[in-house]
Amino acid sequence: MRTRTQRAFTLVELIAVIVVLAILAGVAIPKYFDYSTRARASALSGTLKAMQQAILAYNRDIGGWPADVNPRVCPPEVVRYMEPGVWTALTPVGTTYDYENWATPQWSWPTPVVGVSIRNGYGGALTSDATAVIQLVDQQIDDGVSTTGSMRTVNYGYFLKMADQ
Repeated sequence: MRTRTQRAFTLVELIAVIVVLAILAGVAIPKYFDYSTRARASALSGTLKAMQQAILAYNRDIGGWPADVNPRVCPPEVVRYMEPGVWTALTPVGTTYDYENWATPQWSWPTPVVGVSIRNGYGGALTSDATAVIQLVDQQIDDGVSTTGSMRTVNYGYFLKMADQ
């Protein structure tokens, strides 16, 4: 009677496969998070640019700025220029959008300004990696420094100045 030889993986072969998989995961996982961060930054900067274009289009047509509204509310005057649902959704970093029309100078800008806050609260909160995403957004649409330029850190999140009032 013939006996069948049983073929099995040795412990060394199994350890080699595990080491190779660990190396591949060590390379792939950081790349995935980098792509995820860049994708969320692109989505946020695209939304902010669309909001800015809608507000500037309103100003061009009417000659004024929409009144200040509560967070997660689309200024009623801007509805014809942009889908209002964008304003009510959370940002890609987990915060809320808030259109601002400040009549008095705030946050070190010498003149009254209009813009959009990316703020904590009102149903949203900054995610743990929001700073990396916001920094990429600042590089994409401003000067890349959160204390200068049009996009700045404020005590409740970030603010993008769209125009002087």
